[in-house]
Amino acid sequence: MTQIENLNNVLKISKSFIQLTENYMFLRKTLASILCASTILLSGCIHTVDAINLKHQPAQTITKLPQASNQKVSINVFDARADKSKVGTKIDGMGNPAAAIIATEDVAFVMKKSIESELVQRGFAISDTAPVAMNVNLNAFMSSFDLGFLKLDSKAEIKMSVNIANSGKNYQLDIQAVGGEKFIQVVDGDNARIALEMAIDNALNQLFADSKVIETLTAR
Repeated sequence: MTQIENLNNVLKISKSFIQLTENYMFLRKTLASILCASTILLSGCIHTVDAINLKHQPAQTITKLPQASNQKVSINVFDARADKSKVGTKIDGMGNPAAAIIATEDVAFVMKKSIESELVQRGFAISDTAPVAMNVNLNAFMSSFDLGFLKLDSKAEIKMSVNIANSGKNYQLDIQAVGGEKFIQVVDGDNARIALEMAIDNALNQLFADSKVIETLTAR
């Protein structure tokens, strides 16, 4: 065997070794990814239904409005979602749907109480018989999980249509708000709750950031 042939054989062996090393590293990364995803997801009991208690707390920095004094408002929230049975769905390690996430209270009631708390914080009074009415259609109220490469995020979305009626004056607006966290560890009800409560906060911030809302509510 000539020296050139020996060199060619050495090169072939080196290439084969490099290929084996690359395959081994790829396999290690793939297995690590699968193990990580399985650990994250299975720890959340994905086949068990979770019931969550949703709450909203108005910011303490909100001040009472002079024009809201003695103004009574009625709040009516209608759940217009196509599927009212849940507020989220867990996923398995492949991103497929698993167990449902449900709310302990009716979501329309949750939104009604949340809006009322914001109004009271601003100085309004709440009365079911008040001539001033805020009517809300809740079109979307759902959480979800997004599984990526070594990454798990929680998401939530709220969509609602709001109509305010006061002495012949009407104002309508549509609100779309989101919430969620990146790089969470577990698919469970608690992470869905956090995302949904963030979406509730953002939806109400949008609602009361619109100057026309307060203007219509306080019209005399």
